[in-house]
This record gives sequence, C-alpha cells and structure tokens, in this order.
Amino acid sequence: MDRKGRGRFLNNPFPREPSSLGLVQGKLFCIDKFLGKHSWLAGEGFELHWKPEKGGSLSIHHVDEPNRSIWSTLPGTAFVSAALGRESIEESRGSFAFHEKVEIICSQQTVEEIYLLYPQEHNTDEQSNPSSGYRRDSKWSFLFEDGSREGEDADGVKCVSRGACVVIAGCLYSDPKLASIQLKKFSASKGDAEGPIYTFEHDQDDRGCFNLYSKQPLAGVRYWLAFYEKRDHHLGFIVKLGQPWMLPDAFFVTRNKSNVDHGSLLDERDCRDEQESAALQSQNQPQQLRQKKPLSALSGVRFRAGLRKRKDAVNFTRRMASYPIGMPAQEATCCDTDWKTAADEHEQLYLRLPRFNKVQLTYVSEKSERFYGFGEQFSFFDMKGRRVPILVQEQGLGRGDQPITAAANLAASRAGGNWFTTYAPAPYYLTTAMRSLFLEGYEYSVFDLRRQDRVQVQVTGAAMRGRILHGQTLLELIKHYTGAIGRMKALPDWILEGAIIGIQGGTDTVKRIWKQLQEHDVPIAAFWLQDWVGQRTTSVGSQLWWNWEVDTDHYPGWNDLVKELQSENICTMTYLNPFLVPTDEKMNRREDLFAEARNRGLFVKDEKGEPYMISNTSFDSGLMDLTNPATSKWFKRIMREMVQTGVKGWMADFGEALPFDCFLFAGKSSKSNLARNCKFSLGGGSINNYQRVECYISF
Repeated sequence: MDRKGRGRFLNNPFPREPSSLGLVQGKLFCIDKFLGKHSWLAGEGFELHWKPEKGGSLSIHHVDEPNRSIWSTLPGTAFVSAALGRESIEESRGSFAFHEKVEIICSQQTVEEIYLLYPQEHNTDEQSNPSSGYRRDSKWSFLFEDGSREGEDADGVKCVSRGACVVIAGCLYSDPKLASIQLKKFSASKGDAEGPIYTFEHDQDDRGCFNLYSKQPLAGVRYWLAFYEKRDHHLGFIVKLGQPWMLPDAFFVTRNKSNVDHGSLLDERDCRDEQESAALQSQNQPQQLRQKKPLSALSGVRFRAGLRKRKDAVNFTRRMASYPIGMPAQEATCCDTDWKTAADEHEQLYLRLPRFNKVQLTYVSEKSERFYGFGEQFSFFDMKGRRVPILVQEQGLGRGDQPITAAANLAASRAGGNWFTTYAPAPYYLTTAMRSLFLEGYEYSVFDLRRQDRVQVQVTGAAMRGRILHGQTLLELIKHYTGAIGRMKALPDWILEGAIIGIQGGTDTVKRIWKQLQEHDVPIAAFWLQDWVGQRTTSVGSQLWWNWEVDTDHYPGWNDLVKELQSENICTMTYLNPFLVPTDEKMNRREDLFAEARNRGLFVKDEKGEPYMISNTSFDSGLMDLTNPATSKWFKRIMREMVQTGVKGWMADFGEALPFDCFLFAGKSSKSNLARNCKFSLGGGSINNYQRVECYISF
C-alpha cells in the first residue's frame, strides 16, 4: 500500500479475514527400492526410519529413546510441498492483514533418493559403502550455502554438523498423474537423470498435435529435505527447492520430421505481429520454437490444443508481471527441450517459472496432543485446532471480543486486532507428547494445527530451516530451546518489592498520588511515568511528544523528583519508541531530534529517498532505521542521557510498525523480504538491551 492511500481508509468495523493458502494436501509416490524398511543415522544421536506400509512414511528417533518417535510423516501423504503465489498487505499503524493469492501448488511428492551426505572435508569408510547411500559433495554447498550448518548458539555452544547428513530428494508436481509418470521415467533412467524429466506424454491427434490430459498448468520442481545433527538433542532440518518448470495448457507439439501446416495451428486474426505470424507459417519445421524468447513475444498468438483456442500461456505471463514478496525479478521465459519416445524425436514447449516462494512441511500429530508456545499469545494457551500465523504486529484492542473490537476498528483500520495478533510471536512450540520444533530465520510463517492428525508448517520464502528438539520432559525441551535462542536475564530484585504504578500528569500529580499511596501503606517498587516527554492534544485526546527528552514544563524539577523517589527505594521508569515527530509546535524543546535524524539520514525511506512519514492519529512521524549502524549509535546516545538522570527502566514500544513498502539502510524495500518486519522488531530489542540498566519492559 502506498503512503498516500493510508489517509483514504474507510474504516470497516468488521474487516474481512485475510485470504490464505489453506491446508495443502497431496499424495506420496516412491520408487520400488523403498518397498522395504530402511534406516539411516543422522549425526551421532538421531535415526531416520523408512516404513513402506500404506504408501511409505518417515520417522525420527533419538538413540536414547529408540522406541519413541519425535517426528514422523503420515503414510502415503506428501510431507513436502511448495507453491508460487503473490501477497498483498493491508497495513495501518502497525496493524497488518496478510493476503495470499496462490498461482501454482505442487503438492504431489515423489521420493527418488534417500542418501547420506558428507562435507567435502569429511572422510569416512561409510562413504565408500554402497549400503550407506551416496556421497554428493556438490549438494553440500547448495544446501548449506547460507552457513546454517555452523555457527554459535546463544549459550556459546558451537553448532557443527557431526557425522552424515540424511537427504531425501525427489520432485513436487501439481498433478498426481504427472507425478506418477515422472517417477516411472526416473526409475527407467536408473537414477542417471534428476527430475523433473521433461518428457510429458499426451495423446496425439491426426494433425501432429499432442493434447493435454489436464486443463490446469502442469508444473514440477525438485526438492531436497536434509536432516543433520547441529548439537546434542538438536536435529537441524532444511528444505530447499530447485528451478521450477511449467508445461502450460496453451502449447502445441509437432513431430520433427512431419510436414505440419503451422497455419492450421495459428489463428492469424489473433496475431499482433504479422511478420512473426508469416515467419511461423512459412516454416515446414518448428525451428522457431527452438529459440528461447520472452513470452511477451508470443502475446496475441493463440495456440490450439485440438480445436480449442487458449491464451493461458499469455495470461499466465501477464499475471507474473507482478512478482510476489521475496521473488527474484526475472521474466518467465518460453523454452524448449528435446525428448524422445520409442518412435522418433519430438519437441515440447514449456515455461521456466520464477522461484517458488512458499514451502510447506507436513507431519504427524496425535489427537490428544496439546500445543503450547508460539511466543507471546494472549487468547489461548493450547493452540491445537487453530491456525497460528507468526507476524509481528500491533496486539489490538478487543482482539475479537465485541463490541470493543468493532469500535477500535472504526477508530483506526484493523486496530481491534484478532485472537492471534501479537507483538512478540515466535515460530516455536512444545507439546504434551514431548515434541518440540522451531524455525530458524525471520520469514513469515504459519503453523496450521486445525487437523487432529497432522501439523503443517508453511513458510513464505524460498527455503525452510529449523530444528527438531529431543527431550524427555517439558523442562528439558525448554532448556534446549533457550540454549539456542537465548534466555531472558533475571529481573532485578526491586521489581518484585511492590507495585509498579503508572501515572501521567506531571510532577505535582506524581507527588499527590504518592502521598495517597503512603497513607494506605501500599508497597511501591516503581513509578512508570510515560509522559516524561510531555503531552500534546490530538484528535483522540492527549498523546506523547515523541521527542525523547524530559519536558521540564510538564515535569519541573525532574532530577530532584527522581532522586527523592530513589531515596525511598522507589525506582523511576519511562517510555521510549523508535519514532520521532517534527517539533515545530513544541516551544519548550531543547533539541529537535527529528530534524537531527533527518539531516543525518537515519529514517527509513520512501521510494524517493525521503523520510517515510507515517500517520498516527492527527500527526505524522518518522521511523528510525534500526538496521543502520549509525542510527543505533545515535539512538543509544539518547537512551544514555535518559538513564543518566536516574531512570531504571522503560517501556520499549512500537517496533512492529515498519511499513512493508519502505526502504531500509541496505537500499532494499522491506516489501521484497517479508522477514524484515520480524527482524526489525528484534533489532529494536537489541538496541534497548544495550544499555546496562537494571530493567526495561518491551511491548
């Protein structure tokens, strides 16, 4: 959404639910070599087992508990799937609605290989043992090109993959018949060629054309699912996709050696380029099809399959003109490839698609299993039976309860929120079956727990990375998780010595209420004075001046007040967020922080390179670019000055309001990578945590 459109919202008290991908389901196809049971060792602590019953399934066990599965797939059901789609986002002041429109879904999975993969520097006798699988050094760098195999966790433990990595490889197809045919061709090739093998067979008519058996686009993409031990009780996994291809239902295929009248295949009235039409019709052999060209060159050409006229290839290309979030800006091209049948050679037309940008992983859940976690959640404790999106945004007022939610939505678009909206979600859970999994990365993700027998994790991105944890108790699982991502520092003792009282109104108001509390012997740990920067009158009443210095008119004698409270063992807490406002109307300001940040180039930018001004009730504000090291250094100076007055903590607010159409320090649009929203919010937390104060509260 562009900035100008924000002010034209007609706020709907009952906004529509965002459109979503939904639960993706497909069938599993396996080659004959997997008709028996097989086992592989991932690293030193995890075993993968293949069972052929009911179409085949995988299960993972820890060597300490060989009889208990910590992750398994549903028999005969695809456990990896992928999709190509486009996203649109409604946003207003930190509230978002994420809409998904899917172009292609490849949910029919083939399993062609399961093998052990070793790093190039690793040497072992197993590599030469045929029963242990194959060594594929070339795939190692492809799977771990981002360095996800190694690194150091928050507790200082180095993550280095030990032993072999188990890789499941195959293809994903949009049609079950296509998947079955392609798997047979792979088996016939004896593993010499990796799929998709572009030898699609179709019925032939008397003119030399091959007719499709499906009206839907036929697509295929190769996948790799790898499991590797990162450290004790941590099994890493990664799903990666190859280059997808699509055979559109607007195409024709001719025999190389036949004299086909191409004029009968093209409708001249639909050809915008008469010269191209004449050139095509003058050829007795389809040499024109062997030239790779953009599909835009084929616009206006109407292909036929039999007697039916179609423009699906052209229409698909036009739809691809608007690429999804995270998709590389490359033009879909029309390509050709040679393929053989028993009779003679043929040629076929197919599309090379942009990279798929949605990955799904599906696995087993027990009916009685209860799911906990997913970060800071407010409405439900057990998430079983729900679809849980992981997106940092405003929590909302009402969150589905009426009439509060509708009233908040009227005041500001989607300000009421929903049951799942939260400031601090996390792609992590643990269950009553002692299972736990979390994703690594910042991509938008969804955990679909609506089916009683399965879990489906969906990631908007070109790959999925995460860890499966082993533990025999919930406490062990939490310990393993926090060891990887970090543990919250212990709160200071004073935070529990009394109430934290929130007051607004200035020095006199604080002293008056303090006296009343003393008369009633109320133990007080701290006063939270969020209006320390002063107040301004807006369309919704009074709001804070987002110019982070004490307002000495509103709080005269601020330093003396803080010292007086401290003498009675009462701490002072304040408020802070990453926004700054123009202060032309604030006559008592000492520093114009907005002007200084603008001159230093510290704000997130719009498409013209200017500060991206975000509307907030009746005023506009600029958002500091926390990905810019210069911004971090400058903002830390402001916080240091605040702490030096005696402040012991503060509410760190509003890190969720990063617009998706802004430009950050690296020069890339946040819309080009949905992950920036979550990563930006964490960046704000790290800056706030920089100050060595006793406590800060983040919302």
